[in-house]
Amino acid sequence: MSIALAGLTGFHTAARAERDLLAAQEDQQIKLFAKVAPAVIFIGDDRSLGTGFFVSESGLALTAAHVVEGRSELKVVLHGGKKTRAKVLSSRPDVDLALIQVSVDRAPRFLPLATAGDLRVGQWVGAVGHGLGGVWAFTTGMVSNLYEAKHGAEIVQTQIPLNPGNSGGPIFDRTGRAVAVVSKGATNGNSINIGVHVTDAFIVFDELLPACGCLAIDAPAGVAVFVDDAIVGKGPRVLVKPAAGDHSVSAVINGAQVERTIRFPASRRVTLAAP
Repeated sequence: MSIALAGLTGFHTAARAERDLLAAQEDQQIKLFAKVAPAVIFIGDDRSLGTGFFVSESGLALTAAHVVEGRSELKVVLHGGKKTRAKVLSSRPDVDLALIQVSVDRAPRFLPLATAGDLRVGQWVGAVGHGLGGVWAFTTGMVSNLYEAKHGAEIVQTQIPLNPGNSGGPIFDRTGRAVAVVSKGATNGNSINIGVHVTDAFIVFDELLPACGCLAIDAPAGVAVFVDDAIVGKGPRVLVKPAAGDHSVSAVINGAQVERTIRFPASRRVTLAAP
């Protein structure tokens, strides 16, 4: 075989391998959208436009607090086009999260929720939402920063292209697991959009704790919480994933040592209070 022919053969082989990689990536993204989109809902009326997503089969859904501001009921549209309503169960403007109950017999799909420590800077993430009225639009990007806001919520900064109307929608990883809820974009920068980590939804909404798969420890705000003599966070609520078995959970409250022994996962919630 001539050098020229060998080079041409090598070029075609490399080109074919590249096409195969691109085809695999496309196929994965197409399947991921088909998996996520049915869990995403449209929230809108003549006052505002936003996004939400199912987090349970019973119709519980998360969205942003500023999407539901001042309302107790919402008009929503499901992915298949069905129109229905939702009731606002709880809204927390301090972390820009709201929990709503959609009127459905059964959610067509719901997204599992990530827990703390499951996200890294540089990680691929995607979003499905209704930015500028482009319903169920799929956009992708990466996590560009992770930090804590002044109010305590864990903020996920991304470079996903997001627009007004995406607020309240899911930011998800490559498995389709929701890692954050779209909040507000930066007004003084380009391609900077933020979401609130779903861990904060477990902290502020008791209804979601069964989906956490973790141990929730309630203690007075600002009080350091220890598990097996290692500090794991501060009250009012700390979420941890200990190994199965017996564990010591403790805190110093008003100068007194308060300690509980629990067996995980049989026990998934413990409260530490002043004696």
